Amino acid sequence: MTHDALVSAQDELGRVMRRIVRRDLTGEQRADIDAWALWLRINRGLRPASAANYVEAVAEFCEWLNYRRPGCWPDVSSDDVNAWQQDQALTHNLTPEARHVKLVALRQVFRWGQAFRGWVDPTMGIPGPKRRERVPRKFSRDQLRRLFATCDRGTVQGRRDYAVLVFFLATGARRSEVASLTLRQLQLRNKVGAVRFAGKGSKERMVAFEGEAVTALRAWFADLDLLPKSEAEPVFVGLSGKARHTALGVGGLHDILQRAARSAGMKLGEGQALHRLRATFATALYDQTHDIERVRIAMGHDDINTTRGYLAISETQMRTRLSSDFLAGVTGSGRTMPLWLKNRLGDQGGD
Repeated sequence: MTHDALVSAQDELGRVMRRIVRRDLTGEQRADIDAWALWLRINRGLRPASAANYVEAVAEFCEWLNYRRPGCWPDVSSDDVNAWQQDQALTHNLTPEARHVKLVALRQVFRWGQAFRGWVDPTMGIPGPKRRERVPRKFSRDQLRRLFATCDRGTVQGRRDYAVLVFFLATGARRSEVASLTLRQLQLRNKVGAVRFAGKGSKERMVAFEGEAVTALRAWFADLDLLPKSEAEPVFVGLSGKARHTALGVGGLHDILQRAARSAGMKLGEGQALHRLRATFATALYDQTHDIERVRIAMGHDDINTTRGYLAISETQMRTRLSSDFLAGVTGSGRTMPLWLKNRLGDQGGD
């Protein structure tokens, strides 16, 4: 991959690289960001969306730095990094999660510079912002039915939107994985299919799907075959505007879910709405299999503790508890009335 190919690519990273041209950066900063972006894609094997988040954060920092201390790049101090984090929190009101992503980007670029340019890493010893531990939210069955019902499958857009939503739910894919998905990654048979995801750090995994996901994709592909072909062969493309006939980015995928949610009378928060489909996949798969290791592999998690965070909202997990009879027996408190009987008597107005 060359620099020109990086900038002209119709993906998240390409769009970020083109936006950087309008930023107030020095020639040295542009050259370093270009070289680092290529290294992220080629050597680290990061997905375009992940690399784009890093590159844009570093470009923002460089522009901010040029107003604060012009000419100091790359001799940045820890005071500069701390001041930037404070500015992100106080001036821009960014959440700890958003500031954490930006700090990770700085760590990455300066570690790259330390290894290949002899830079000093100013992020050493700087703690990340304290983030709240959040349990991922999921969709209920009723919410899913309402979302899918909003897709008018008598239209091209409706068939595409329906295929996007069903694919997310059936595979537990990350947003960036669907945004960069190509036809070469899919295998479709009569009633079953499989998709090969590169995932984070280009770690491959295969996820199988069946039934309605296969049907939805086939219906959309019949429409896709009639549209102008792209060399990249994206699975999901835009149908209007600037993204017409090119790969839908994360923003385009997000718009599909938000449009369906509004039509269904649901209000979803910004940013993490698509992630709810991934959380729903994880909990549904666990409720079917009771096998956390299978869920970990399907989700592409390195650490099983990450998977456990998703399963905290699993219906099966919530129902799994030690019986009150057992506790009564071992503590000597006597046999208690089963909860189901208490509830039934309560419903009947019994004493």
